[in-house]
Amino acid sequence: MSFFSTKQTMNNTSTLPAGTTREQIMAVLHDHDFMIKCDPHHVKHSRGTQPTAKHPGVETDLAVARKAFNLPDLSHMGAVLGGSDAATDPLVSVYDLTDELPNPVFSSTINSRLEYVNLERGLWTRVNSPMGVSLETAWIVKEGSGGALELHQDIVISCSKVLIGTVKGNIEANRGGIHKLIKARIEKEMAGGADPTPVADAPAPTPATAELAHA
Repeated sequence: MSFFSTKQTMNNTSTLPAGTTREQIMAVLHDHDFMIKCDPHHVKHSRGTQPTAKHPGVETDLAVARKAFNLPDLSHMGAVLGGSDAATDPLVSVYDLTDELPNPVFSSTINSRLEYVNLERGLWTRVNSPMGVSLETAWIVKEGSGGALELHQDIVISCSKVLIGTVKGNIEANRGGIHKLIKARIEKEMAGGADPTPVADAPAPTPATAELAHA
């Protein structure tokens, strides 16, 4: 990290609705289409390209994917899910995202690259945005006091020192917002009133043969 860049963390935890099962919350976290659309500034997103030219087999080979995407140690989140099919179920799902960020003078269109990894205990995501801004988020499901399930959101922000205040401010503005949408979806499902969420871009994952670790 250069003298002009910084790395900071932010955390958020919420208790899931009573009666929520691990299967329910995992289905939500692994529904990439839903999770991406929880972004309050979302305009559109689509499947991105895998780095197959430089890393053949990156979609289904865990060691190759770990190196190609420079993934952190995610072993605390359990085994990686996915990798059963190069086209529909890669180990790391890549998306191109367009956001519209309003400001007092004009709106800014931001095009970012997303990387999503399904894991036994949650979801790991990375957002690479212009000007060297990177957000890595671990969504981890844990058992809280009294047996209720908790959703932990751990964010690592990497960017220039000049931008850190703006980036943190944007995150803080929606602090807990995604948690509310997740809980609302679960509550609606429990009430039997949820409409099916499109999952064409996020097929049901299958376990890989190993856990992610540092290269």
